[in-house]
Amino acid sequence: PPRLLTGSARATEALVFCGDRLVSAAADGVLRVWDPARGVEVARTVVGSPLFHLAAAPRGDLVASVGFDRTIRLHHLAAGGVTDALSWHRAAVAGLTWAGTTLVSGDADGQVALWDVAAPAAAPP
Repeated sequence: PPRLLTGSARATEALVFCGDRLVSAAADGVLRVWDPARGVEVARTVVGSPLFHLAAAPRGDLVASVGFDRTIRLHHLAAGGVTDALSWHRAAVAGLTWAGTTLVSGDADGQVALWDVAAPAAAPP
């Protein structure tokens, strides 16, 4: 039988490994960090908006999440909580990915934004 990681009464929308941690985003607006080896939740961040996409930075310490409110949140796993919020998209964000220290986001209006997360947050040109 599978090992179960339970915590949300709403749909789990996205899963990503970040280092040795499993990160889940759910429709209840909570980002959860799991220790899959022990099967326990080790951290959680309530963002207040249903979440549906995640992307883990290549360096393994940062996860980007986005939900219905179109705000991209950066979660530093060691520090816990949201370290930055990027609000620019006017349409639903349909995709997130990383290219080194650049976070790439694309929305339902066909706009693609490149965010240099090594620099202070700013709207893309």
